[in-house]
Amino acid sequence: MSFHDSPEALDRILTENLEAEFVQIALNYYDWDSELVQPRRCYEVIRRHNRQVIVMQPVKGGMLAQVPDGVRSEMEQMRPGMTPTSWAGLEGVIVVLSGMSTCGR
Repeated sequence: MSFHDSPEALDRILTENLEAEFVQIALNYYDWDSELVQPRRCYEVIRRHNRQVIVMQPVKGGMLAQVPDGVRSEMEQMRPGMTPTSWAGLEGVIVVLSGMSTCGR
């Protein structure tokens, strides 16, 4: 199912619908702690219910594929050798939909 609501609603849905195998959510490292979308909390609910994740908007429409040099340097210090787009990988993710509007132009 594709989900666009609160983590509490998601928890209730997954508790009541044992046949759901995966949940599709908007998820990227930039919005990880966004109060509006709450992707981190939704991801945690999905994994707590032992479901798989399909990710929408992993690079925020392409914006996160080419980050400013200063941000890239900070990211490199935090996780040496990882590209900005590789930050999208998480346990339980079975499909990542690109959602990019351009090809990095």
